[in-house]
Amino acid sequence: SDREIRRLAREHFCTLGANLLSVPRLARMPEAAVQARVQLEGFPGLRAALDEKKGEVMAINHIGNWELYAQLIGRVRDVPVGAIFQSQRNKYLNRLIDRDRRRLGLETFDRRKGYLDAVDLVERGGILAILVDQHAGDGALWTPLFNRLASTSTLAGIIAQRTGAPLVSVAIHTVGTARWRCVIEPPSESQGKSVEELTLELNRTLEREISVSPKDWFWVHDRWKTPGPFILGNARRGFYLPPGTAACDLQPFRLLVRSSNWLGDAVMSIPAVEACKTGRPDLHLTVLAPAKLAALWRRVPAVDEVIAIESGESPLALERRVKQKFDAALLFPN
Repeated sequence: SDREIRRLAREHFCTLGANLLSVPRLARMPEAAVQARVQLEGFPGLRAALDEKKGEVMAINHIGNWELYAQLIGRVRDVPVGAIFQSQRNKYLNRLIDRDRRRLGLETFDRRKGYLDAVDLVERGGILAILVDQHAGDGALWTPLFNRLASTSTLAGIIAQRTGAPLVSVAIHTVGTARWRCVIEPPSESQGKSVEELTLELNRTLEREISVSPKDWFWVHDRWKTPGPFILGNARRGFYLPPGTAACDLQPFRLLVRSSNWLGDAVMSIPAVEACKTGRPDLHLTVLAPAKLAALWRRVPAVDEVIAIESGESPLALERRVKQKFDAALLFPN
C-alpha cells in the first residue's frame, strides 16, 4: 500500500544514512574488531569451493553496508582477492576509496582498462568481486528483476563461463546498530549454462536477497531506467526470458503511439507499430487516434488498446479521460 511504501522509504533512508556514517569509523578499526560486528553465514561452502583451486566469481551488491566486503577479506588471506570497479567522477574521492581498499589487501581493476588481469586473478584461484545490481546501460542484457525487464551486466557470467569458476552471491544485511549479517550463498556451477542463464540466476538470487530486508537495498539508484532505444529487439545483447515466460508474467512497459491523422498515413505506419510490439516482450501498446481511425487500429493484432480522440475534444478533456501512465510515447504526426 502507499502507507507501507512511505514507511519503507523512511526506513531505507535511515538505514542508508547510518551505514554511510559507519564507513569512516570502520576504515580505522582493527580487522578483528570489524569482523566481530559481522555475523558470517555460509563461509564453509565458500572455503570448500576455494580448496578446489578453481577460483570464484563473487556477485556483490548494494545491500546494507557494502563497504564491508573489503573489510572481510581477512578471512581468506591465502588467496588473492580483487574487485572490478568503476571510477568515481571526483578524482579525490576515487583516490581515497581505491587507497583504502588496496590497504586492506584488495586488488582493484578499473573496468575501463579491460578485464584480462581480473580473469587472470580467477585463474590463479582467487576471488573476483563484481557488482551485479546496477543499471548496466542500454547495450546490456535485459532480463527480469521482480518481473520487470532490467538492464543487467553479463560480466560475472562471462568471466565465470570463461574460467570455469563457480558463481557465489553475497549480501550484507543490517541487523542492529553497527551490526551486520553477511550471507554467502552456496556456489553455483557455471559449466553447461549460457551467459544469459547465469545472468538471470543472479537476478533471481538478488530478488531473494532484497526481499529479506527491502529497506537495506540502495533504492536511490534507478534500476529500471527507460532505455534510449526503448525497443530492445535490436539492442546489442537483446533480452532474455526464462523458458515458458509469457508477456502477462511481466510488468508491462507501456507505450503510447499517436497515430497519423489521415487514413493512408495510418495504414503505412502499421508495420512500424507491429515492429514495436515484436521488439519487446513486455510491451503494452496503446494507440491514440482520431475517432474516424479507431476501427482501423482495433483490427491490428499488435495493438492492445485504442483511445479515440473525439471530434473537437480539447487536450485537457482528453487528458482527464486517459487515466493510465505511459513509459514512452511515439508520435507519427509532424
